[in-house]
Amino acid sequence: MENKILDFLQKYQIINSQKTYAVGFSGGQDSLCLIDILDKLSQKYNFKIIAIHINHNWRGEESKNEQRSCLEFCKQRGIEIHTKTLDISLKKTEEEARNARYSFFKEICLKTNCDGVFTAHTKTDNTETILYRIIKGTGIKGLCAIPEFREEEGMKIYRPMLSITREQTQLYCAQNKLTASLDSSNADDKYARNNLRLNIVPLLKKINPNLDDALENLSKTASDYEDILTDFIGQKPFTPEVFATLTEAEKKIFIHRFLIENKIDYSAKKIEEVKIFLNESTQKPCGNTLSAGVNKWIFASKDKIEVVSKTQKIDFETELKLNQDNYIKALDKILKIEEYNGEKPDKFPKETDFKAFVNMPKSLSPLNLRTRREGDIIQPFGMSGTMKLKKFFINKGIAEHKRDQIPLIVYKNEVLWAIGVGLSEKLKVTQKPTHTIELR
Repeated sequence: MENKILDFLQKYQIINSQKTYAVGFSGGQDSLCLIDILDKLSQKYNFKIIAIHINHNWRGEESKNEQRSCLEFCKQRGIEIHTKTLDISLKKTEEEARNARYSFFKEICLKTNCDGVFTAHTKTDNTETILYRIIKGTGIKGLCAIPEFREEEGMKIYRPMLSITREQTQLYCAQNKLTASLDSSNADDKYARNNLRLNIVPLLKKINPNLDDALENLSKTASDYEDILTDFIGQKPFTPEVFATLTEAEKKIFIHRFLIENKIDYSAKKIEEVKIFLNESTQKPCGNTLSAGVNKWIFASKDKIEVVSKTQKIDFETELKLNQDNYIKALDKILKIEEYNGEKPDKFPKETDFKAFVNMPKSLSPLNLRTRREGDIIQPFGMSGTMKLKKFFINKGIAEHKRDQIPLIVYKNEVLWAIGVGLSEKLKVTQKPTHTIELR
């Protein structure tokens, strides 16, 4: 085992690198095996390791005991260790746990100037992951093995044990008198991955004792196909124009990759749902949104396809004063309405600019700045009558998730300027402007 990990370190030029690497250390047999071997090799080959332990706080005293065991192990070895205990209210899902782990990994890497993180994924983990993805309804990419190296948001992640089985790590711990922490939740087969490990994998190994090797070979074949698909997809941006030209099969491939790249859980059913949504929404000027997880939506219109977070409405109201800076705390911006004494401008700002030349009737007072409310109306520039603000936004192609963020200059319930979107006819300049308005 040491030789396999040593070969991995040489492959990625970690030997004699004089750099520092973090090790994800749960205290279980796999991570205990990994940190023990890396500790020995680091002393021999001139690199440094530190440990990172995260207590997910799911199992009460048992979780605390694991944390204490990791701290004691590192103290005995003289290994620097960083720990964190998650809030007990955190949602108990694999996705939330993984996000918390990698967020803490990144935090510690930045803090300690680490060159990367080692995790203790094994060949057995790879088998279970592929089977889990198959059961969920994966595509070609989902059949690919857990990568031995990748970068996530600038953090290098190394997995040197993917050629080593869980049985081998268990034997190593026994031979080296290493006492691993036991996670009692691993025995609960109500969790899908536990059910796979405890019940399904043993049955499959009765059919094929070399199941791990068979799925590894499947992964290698899938990786070859994935490389071809990547070349194909890489030549085409995921835009509404391109999407409209794709076949139904190509659409599914693009959507599958899009979901993976944006860390959205996927299944065959989800891919079909997104395909139907995109077919409809990419025909609409202002688009639509589809829920894709916690505070995550897919937004699609005739102009773009993207993942967005629906932010809280900016809810404020400020009475505006003329000829002075109006500081808007909610926006951290200044709005100024000044009298204009120059000649008529040769060129007026665009509708999407944050400055406007206007004719400000004295009857429109007092003026307020706020976000939209029920009952708001506007007389669009060049029109004789008013319409609901919602319809105005739709006509302007403003996506629904952006409408509550747009600052409005209003008189009572009538919008005079939806800043960055459009002016009211009531501010139209006929001869020369009486005022300038600018948000900066």
